[in-house]
Amino acid sequence: MQLFEIGHLTISDGAEQALAESGVSLDSLLEQHQRGIWPDEDKSGQQENRFRAEHGLLVMAQYAIADDNMLLIMTAADRSWTHVLLPHEFQRVEMSALEGYAYWAERYDRDPNPLIAAEEPVISQRLAAITPQYVLDAGTGTGRYAIALGKQGVSVVGIDQSPEMLALLLCHSQHLPVTLLRASLEAPLPFTDQQFDCVVSALVLSHLHDLTFTVSEFKRVLRPGGDCLISVFHPDAIAFGWRASVHAPGMILRMPNDSRTRNDYVETFNACDFSIAEVIDLRVRDTPPGYFPPAFHEQNNDLNFCLIIHAVSTK
Repeated sequence: MQLFEIGHLTISDGAEQALAESGVSLDSLLEQHQRGIWPDEDKSGQQENRFRAEHGLLVMAQYAIADDNMLLIMTAADRSWTHVLLPHEFQRVEMSALEGYAYWAERYDRDPNPLIAAEEPVISQRLAAITPQYVLDAGTGTGRYAIALGKQGVSVVGIDQSPEMLALLLCHSQHLPVTLLRASLEAPLPFTDQQFDCVVSALVLSHLHDLTFTVSEFKRVLRPGGDCLISVFHPDAIAFGWRASVHAPGMILRMPNDSRTRNDYVETFNACDFSIAEVIDLRVRDTPPGYFPPAFHEQNNDLNFCLIIHAVSTK
């Protein structure tokens, strides 16, 4: 029984040559891959791939095709593609957030994202308690908060530097009180002082170099007493070595995450005349089941994964 679809199949020149020299059939390897037969992975690797196959995550496994020669087969989380390559051909590519999200945009809402799964219920609960009327969604991306708030009748302005993300959001925000603008959070915001009663910025600020500038702009466009809700990839997770990243055929695209600390975020909001209402540290264990293999959960259960800050603009 097949566990998943192969999608669009591609193969590197090196892998194609190695297969031809070995006489091994690619079709037979792909059949094993789809059926969950990964003979050259150790027991933990097989268990992890089984979990990934069952929960719609990236599946990647090695197969021996000749003496000292291995083949790597990787299938995307959304099953849209499978790529075959030699292990040494796998690349880790550093790119800007703008480049990374341009690639990620089309798949962003389809790829299972544990960070969003942990963060979204908490932010949504706080927004419901605040009941804002005019919201700036700063770094809106594909607009998960802009759309949710717009459906509740809240007026939202969503800004993002990614035209690819905004194009997708535009398709889903028709007939909602949502206005979209392309703008960078590293430049002055194109709004008047005290224009909004709430700013939400989800999983964006850890990509920025000048946190103080951006937070001071949030303060400027907020009315006195206005709420600011931000979430970021937790500094502890970044210090642990995790990065915002997305897989592409034969590679992983890694985007920049600043190396600031939890205290840096808190102090920056205080310095910009905000009053801290709440600081929340979400851990790996706060992620719903189905996003991390059990062994990973057990090893990293207490690692801080997402930082959420609710700050109020002082009068």
